Amino acid sequence: MDLSIVATLYCSAPHLKEFYDRVRAAAAKVAGEFEIVLVNDGSPDCSLEVALRLQTDDPRVVVVDLARNFVVDNRFVAVGIDDWFGKGPRS
Repeated sequence: MDLSIVATLYCSAPHLKEFYDRVRAAAAKVAGEFEIVLVNDGSPDCSLEVALRLQTDDPRVVVVDLARNFVVDNRFVAVGIDDWFGKGPRS
């Protein structure tokens, strides 16, 4: 594996497919083998269902389903989906 991309999915359903398309295209340009790890951290929307559909269609997608939101420390998260679309706190 040359590259692993990890993103959390809390309330990300409306943007997840576009995020996946953009990340997949960018990763394909810079890495031979890559994976996209999507972590559902207790999202109340349908983020998990969208992620599972992506996983079914693309074996490079790995879905991790946490039982609840564990409030990941932002010092250890490079970018989330909201940040990717310019809507997050680090935008």
